[in-house]
Amino acid sequence: PTHPNTLLTQQNLAAVLAEEGQVAEAEQLLREAVEAYREVYREDHSMVLVTRHNLARTIMRDGQFDEARQIYQDLVRRADVALPETHFYRGVFRSGLGAALAGVGRRDEAEAVLTEAVSLLEARLGADHRHTRMARERLDGLDT
Repeated sequence: PTHPNTLLTQQNLAAVLAEEGQVAEAEQLLREAVEAYREVYREDHSMVLVTRHNLARTIMRDGQFDEARQIYQDLVRRADVALPETHFYRGVFRSGLGAALAGVGRRDEAEAVLTEAVSLLEARLGADHRHTRMARERLDGLDT
């Protein structure tokens, strides 16, 4: 089952499961989707990157901040090479990295990364976009 539509449906199901608190089940589906996408696309293909982002975001819900940090560090590195400088996912991945860094207690690094994420997202998507607002909320949340 490596058809792109099947994998996209699998990701959507994982998102619903995560929202319903079934994080372990969502994590498993996303790990399977990442591996399936890797069989079809190159590692820096946007579908692989986005699915890994969804996995990292999901495992952070379960407190797996260090693994999420590692995934996001790799995503930021790959996005900086594979995606255009103005692509919004460069900011989205930094926002996730900042959250993961905060989760492992690396506040100063989180602040720097989140500040960069907010700047990138505001420039590309505007201040009121949901991705920009989330990055700003994460940055503001460092002070609490």
